[in-house]
Amino acid sequence: VSNPSVFGSMNVTISGQFVQVSSVTLSLVSGTNVISVDKDTRQLQANVLPSDATNKNILWSVAPAFATVSGTGLVGALTNGIVTVTGRSQSN
Repeated sequence: VSNPSVFGSMNVTISGQFVQVSSVTLSLVSGTNVISVDKDTRQLQANVLPSDATNKNILWSVAPAFATVSGTGLVGALTNGIVTVTGRSQSN
């Protein structure tokens, strides 16, 4: 017959665990947030926190489709209008 009040325990340290992204902020590398339709572009960069996040990859999107955004955050105008460019953490 087993006795449930008799047991052993031990602490185990787990290392190398996944560190989730807590925030993403976007900024322009240079220039203003106005882009000419004449083949002008602006480079955005993402600041990902915490600095030791496991996966800092960013998924870029733009809406409405008045502009394009590449996988590196390069925004190019297609027509006149105002767009919202979003950089979303790939890990969350």
